[in-house]
Amino acid sequence: MSEERTLYEGIYILDAGLPEDHAAEIIGAMEGTVAEAGGEVVATQDFGTRRLAYEIDRHVSGVYKLLYFYGGEEAIEAFRHEAAVRQEIVRARCYVANPDAIVRGEAAADVAVAEGEAAEAGAAEAADIEAAEEEPEAEGGEQ
Repeated sequence: MSEERTLYEGIYILDAGLPEDHAAEIIGAMEGTVAEAGGEVVATQDFGTRRLAYEIDRHVSGVYKLLYFYGGEEAIEAFRHEAAVRQEIVRARCYVANPDAIVRGEAAADVAVAEGEAAEAGAAEAADIEAAEEEPEAEGGEQ
């Protein structure tokens, strides 16, 4: 019986100010860490330097990288750990990959980034609405 493998997508954002050779070293380290933990690295895609939706640790832009790999919990934890200990990595997340997005390539990544920015903007708007709703209640209690 063949075992079905799960494809994961590890996205990480590198400091935009890194020299190319240092960025290549980090990419190799991320791939190597996943492989050492039993994962099978499929590919790393570069989505270039982009402005962040909001400032993260004084970074306003970063270099987006996607690492596709097959693996289990050990590979995911290795990815997360390596990203956490590297100061050059601004932010990292790992998800079960959408194979359709891989086939469509860069256009899918642009959609994913836009959806993420829209979600963040929606969350900020919801917080503003909630704050505005609380203000009339406070004013109404004083009358």
